[in-house]
Amino acid sequence: MIIGPILAKIGIQWDKYAVEVSEQWLPATTRLTAGAILGVVLVALAIVGKLKINGAWTFLMISFILAYLLQTVIADLVSFLGLALGGATIDHIFIQGNVRTLRMKINAEATSDVMANAVAKGVEMAMKKQV
Repeated sequence: MIIGPILAKIGIQWDKYAVEVSEQWLPATTRLTAGAILGVVLVALAIVGKLKINGAWTFLMISFILAYLLQTVIADLVSFLGLALGGATIDHIFIQGNVRTLRMKINAEATSDVMANAVAKGVEMAMKKQV
């Protein structure tokens, strides 16, 4: 939900980000594509716990490469962060509350089923002892 508005803005303004400047040795579309692929790979590695950044030099090298590849997008970072904040707000207000309520309802139903079974078993055992 957070990345959706950012991708929409990039798609709408693709002509702005893919401008070819003659002094650049690497075309903007190539840089954006390489930066997006590198970013996705880094995020995927971080998610599965395989991303190991040992030391400041490695962190700075990765940061520099990403900043260079994505420099046309970084110029609009304020609007991207605003869009991400808007997406996160919508997610928080409309989705997370419903998920939390549904999770509590499922847990309550599961707990009541377990308690009902335990009480029924206890009553059954008590009845057997009396007979």
